[in-house]
Amino acid sequence: MTRPIKIYDNEKKHIFNLDSDEASALIAISNMPYSFPDEALKVQIILARTFLAKRIKSLGGEGCALHTEADICNSSHCMSFLNKNKLFNQWGEESSSRWKRICSLVSETKDKIAVFDGKPILPVFNKACGGSTENSENINDVTITYLRKTFCDYCKCNSEDIVTLDIDMEEIETALNTKTALSNWQNGPEIKGFFENIERDEEGRIKTIKIGNTIYKGKEIIEKLGICSTKFGWKPKVITFESKGFGDGLGMCQYGAKIMAIEKKTAEDILKYFYTGIDIITLKKYEPSKILDGRRILLDPGNGAKYEDDYFGRNMILKLCFKIKEELSSLGAKVFMTRDTNDFCAMKDKVMIADEINPEFYISINCNYEKNSNLSGTGIFHFRGDIKSHLMAESIMTALGSYTNLIQKGVKIAELSVFKEIKVNALLIELGYLSNEHDKKILEDTKSKTGVSEAISEGIKKYYRNNSPQKQ
Repeated sequence: MTRPIKIYDNEKKHIFNLDSDEASALIAISNMPYSFPDEALKVQIILARTFLAKRIKSLGGEGCALHTEADICNSSHCMSFLNKNKLFNQWGEESSSRWKRICSLVSETKDKIAVFDGKPILPVFNKACGGSTENSENINDVTITYLRKTFCDYCKCNSEDIVTLDIDMEEIETALNTKTALSNWQNGPEIKGFFENIERDEEGRIKTIKIGNTIYKGKEIIEKLGICSTKFGWKPKVITFESKGFGDGLGMCQYGAKIMAIEKKTAEDILKYFYTGIDIITLKKYEPSKILDGRRILLDPGNGAKYEDDYFGRNMILKLCFKIKEELSSLGAKVFMTRDTNDFCAMKDKVMIADEINPEFYISINCNYEKNSNLSGTGIFHFRGDIKSHLMAESIMTALGSYTNLIQKGVKIAELSVFKEIKVNALLIELGYLSNEHDKKILEDTKSKTGVSEAISEGIKKYYRNNSPQKQ
């Protein structure tokens, strides 16, 4: 089931399309050495395809958060990988044969993805785990059922993943934004296994000190090391770090996968070893859940802006809310409206509807009209202390800034009666001023209205993407 993928090229700053099979091949071979056995490379290909399944919008994926028009970008934000030309330049004369091998492995794993509870897993991996992978909550404070600690005997005895690194103390202080003890003749920190049991007299002279396994008098130290006085302190200049493994230990260990493949384990064996309780299925059997499945949202198309004895924009707001309802419903949300005709809706009716439906959010959309035609801009209001509505409002305001030319007046706290009476998370969006030509043109133009509805829908979608608890 090959699919076109929209990819944002961070180098050339444009979007290009790529077949999902080719994308899986490029992502896999850019992140695992070509010299690895076939079954290990198959694992990386399946993980690459699983990553794409989570991101491709046509499969209900979340897309690229930085470049909303794209499914993914080719940077570390999504998944770094080389384009075919750069890859072939690296391979040189062996390009054709090597690419043929990778494409063959893609065919052998045709449409396979890794899922847990029917959903594509988070396909994280590391170069070498050092002997064990890690529980997800120990890394990012989120418990993911299939990312459990796995003891990797394949990597345990690997001497190639032991690395030493000397770092100057000043570099450490700068990188970590911290300060260590100052070096002066009165000071010198104990360093376990090196400088211990330090005894000074009342004048600060070193009487005795244990260095390594031996206790020395201060006089012995200055004689053997050439220090000028027994009044001395110390501070390390360089720290040598010795590490085993690479990365944070989450997910599949590539070195472990390599050894397992050499031992004739299959790609499926390897995947199920490193990801607890997963299944390998084909995309044909994958039924993606929509990002807003189960969400209940109540849209309130405001009655329009009252000015003197007239209302402005009531029908325009209703049409706008129909567009938003259509978009959110396509994402799986159950969307209700306080009115679906161009009639006035009283506050008591809105409260009654909210009480009956009990939505997660009540989102009122309205506009302004003022005698001063210079007033313009969008403001979003929520009740004091309503943190969820504040986050939702921030998400919608950001999207409005990206999709429209409406001036952003920010998210604000308001003690509105509607917030006090409607007992759910609630916000009021004042889109702009119909008394202002700039705002009016944007709000009443058909194309611009599509932009406004898309912006509000995108803001709601991003709120749930960024603030929903991890269920995997």
